[in-house]
Amino acid sequence: MGPPLDIREKLKKIPEKIRRLPQSIKEAIIGYRESYKKGVEKYGKWWTIFQLSIWGFILIFIVTAVLIFVVYLPKIEMINWELR
Repeated sequence: MGPPLDIREKLKKIPEKIRRLPQSIKEAIIGYRESYKKGVEKYGKWWTIFQLSIWGFILIFIVTAVLIFVVYLPKIEMINWELR
């Protein structure tokens, strides 16, 4: 076995942007909450409806992409194998 690895040495190798990722995510969430509150103050319930529709669209897009990947990727691979 080699010498024990020090976690501090491994952490120094990680680029600064990756190390700051949790803090960046936290700042993004806080910024979203603040902008949401401002939108609700300005537009009322219509802002909430708009936000829900946007998140619904994002969810539908992701689910559709996963379904296409799961369903059609094997079919494309089968076509490639049949062409060989």
